[in-house]
Amino acid sequence: MPTLPVNNRTLVIIATILIISLPILATRSEDIKNLLNRDQVEKAAETKYGCPSIDSFCKNGKDIIRDGAYIGFGANLASGSAILASFDGKLTSAITTLTEAKNEKVVTYYLDNLKDNSRVIYMFKGDSSTSRDVVKGEIIGKSLQKIEAYNASLIFQVLKGDPEKPQRVIVDPINFTF
Repeated sequence: MPTLPVNNRTLVIIATILIISLPILATRSEDIKNLLNRDQVEKAAETKYGCPSIDSFCKNGKDIIRDGAYIGFGANLASGSAILASFDGKLTSAITTLTEAKNEKVVTYYLDNLKDNSRVIYMFKGDSSTSRDVVKGEIIGKSLQKIEAYNASLIFQVLKGDPEKPQRVIVDPINFTF
């Protein structure tokens, strides 16, 4: 039986190990959530939010993870897609500069629900609005283009608990109502 030189044999062994371990290394979104914080996932499953945009956002969105950190739930939307209030609350807005993306500027909305100490954050490029009280389902903005830093045109984050030390909640399509 012919033998491979040591260098080629080593390469074949490494390649075989990689091929065998790829399914193990290919971590799915649910697995990432479990690694990040199992308690947050369980709490999110109990909570429902109005879909913050068109149905396809809530049905087909994905976790946005950057440098190992969960950023939020996001997806690309067609230009001009409506951004909707996920619940009744107080809306405030700001322009945020994403320093990790060559100072990319995005609109950041904060929607606060004082009844249950929750806050949702919307990040998108588009029309900005003034601070005001809003009702669930109300159009609060329009997404116009993709946020390059996150490869999504809308990022939706949920924070719960103490406003001084809020807990980020990981959301899934099951958390949205239509």
